Amino acid sequence: MHIARSSLSAALMATSVRAFSPAASSSFRSSAAISNLSSRTFSSTTSLNANVLKLTEPAKDLLPDVDVFIFDCDGVIWRGDSVIEGIPETLEKLRALGKKMYFVTNNSTKSRKGYKKKFDSLGLDVPAEEIFSSSFAAAAYLEQTNFKESGKKVYVVGEVGIQEELDL
Repeated sequence: MHIARSSLSAALMATSVRAFSPAASSSFRSSAAISNLSSRTFSSTTSLNANVLKLTEPAKDLLPDVDVFIFDCDGVIWRGDSVIEGIPETLEKLRALGKKMYFVTNNSTKSRKGYKKKFDSLGLDVPAEEIFSSSFAAAAYLEQTNFKESGKKVYVVGEVGIQEELDL
């Protein structure tokens, strides 16, 4: 799993969208097929990303064996209020290939609704159902554990995103 995660980061940062093959299959892959990913040929990348492996051929080494992509947001999808170069084309290509995508962040300043607005403002069509923030995780945990029915109280120390998710 570590190699696939590192490889994805390197592929997004160091590879043109044109390297992806439209013929890549989006059918379900077995765990054996996914484990084959670790036996593929990888090379090290720049000193800036010394601990990240780079795919030599993303279309061949990654896309056929991966059905779901999980992206961190800050520093991967955007920096501040700017989308990172190549991300719109990469997401479009992955969607065209039938890949599922999820976007995660540990930043609790926004709710899913707030992150949806941010994606929209950057010109990225990402459904709220694909966005998972720490605010949403906290609210989902409390709901899953029937916290409200327990009669206990929560005192939120944090950003508005947590409050918004608890109010949803």
